[in-house]
Amino acid sequence: MAGPVSGDTEAQYAGDTSSKRGGWITLPFMMATLLGMSITSFGWVLNLIVFLIEEFNIKNIAAAQISNIVNGCLSMLPLVAAILADSFFGNIVVISASTFISLTGILLLTLIAYLDLLKPRPCETGSNLCQSPSELQLGILYTALVLVTTGAGGTRSGPALGQAH
Repeated sequence: MAGPVSGDTEAQYAGDTSSKRGGWITLPFMMATLLGMSITSFGWVLNLIVFLIEEFNIKNIAAAQISNIVNGCLSMLPLVAAILADSFFGNIVVISASTFISLTGILLLTLIAYLDLLKPRPCETGSNLCQSPSELQLGILYTALVLVTTGAGGTRSGPALGQAH
């Protein structure tokens, strides 16, 4: 016999124990990943405005606007990632890909903070004349912010909707 005719894949795999995925074996890895990503996200989000003002010579209002956009995206992206995880890829794939994306962004942010050529020169002490960041420096900064925001939002997809599978 060719097997069930139903298009319901969950019903087809319900009795098949050979294709078991996830469960208690992956739980510690997923918990450690989510904990690490939460701590990392918490660190860079809280310091973003200060970093933009002090290291990138961005005015206070513009830095606050950038931070608000990042925080708004961090609030909305888990919903998008949860839909992708639930409808197409599964939690493990979405969280793993999001972790890699966020790690790439964190490494880029670290390079920006470490390498002087990726940020404008610091302001002279007591001077109002500061060098603005170049378009290349802003492009690299925005790329890093998009990566860490997308990755952090994606790692929150499972807990966002309480998915168990």
